[in-house]
Amino acid sequence: MDYWQWWSTLTEITRTGQPVSHHDAEPDAPYWRRYITGQLELARLSAKEVAGRIHVPAGARTVLDIGGGHGWYSAELCRRYPHLTSTVLDLPGSTRVGRDIIAGAGVGDRVSHRDGDVLTAEFGGPYDVVLCFNLIHHLGPDQVGPVLAKIRGALAPDGSLAILDAFAAPSRRRTASASYLGLFMYLSSGAGVYTPDQLTGWLDAAGFTAPRRSSILRIPGLGLYQAGVRDR
Repeated sequence: MDYWQWWSTLTEITRTGQPVSHHDAEPDAPYWRRYITGQLELARLSAKEVAGRIHVPAGARTVLDIGGGHGWYSAELCRRYPHLTSTVLDLPGSTRVGRDIIAGAGVGDRVSHRDGDVLTAEFGGPYDVVLCFNLIHHLGPDQVGPVLAKIRGALAPDGSLAILDAFAAPSRRRTASASYLGLFMYLSSGAGVYTPDQLTGWLDAAGFTAPRRSSILRIPGLGLYQAGVRDR
């Protein structure tokens, strides 16, 4: 229903350049429960696989899950590593729903939610692992670098950053699915689908090592990119 309404405004958005900006909904709007529970069902497909691929440093204790909403990726990671606890930072409308999901899953003692906008909130730390899942495609190109720099400042010296998102390598034959996804990102957030080279450049500028990519079998369009803190 929401997506249909968004697409119905495509002509106006193309004319004005103003996206839907669905993350601006009021915290108590019914939209958030539809949105976050829908994202949860997608996460259920891949969360165990993703948790098994994330590099967790020896002796790690703390995780920061940026824009983690439902908290399901954090929950699966904490189930896999009993010594971990995770803090999910997201907008108030998202955390209201996420807290219910985590409480229902029985992992509220391991996964907590904190209200905050990733663009303005202090991340705190240091954390041993930071998750940045399905967030970068909602950020403008001038916002990605500052967010990664904040993550760098929140990580422990031997910490690990994991980014799960859709990145499209440029080619002479751009696929219809990549073009559609890019249009959808612009429609919903005013952002787009970035390339792996752009991500590598942003990570390097923020003080990270070159990322290692893993394919996600359960959701082939997503890639898991992991990087460590580079010595200055």
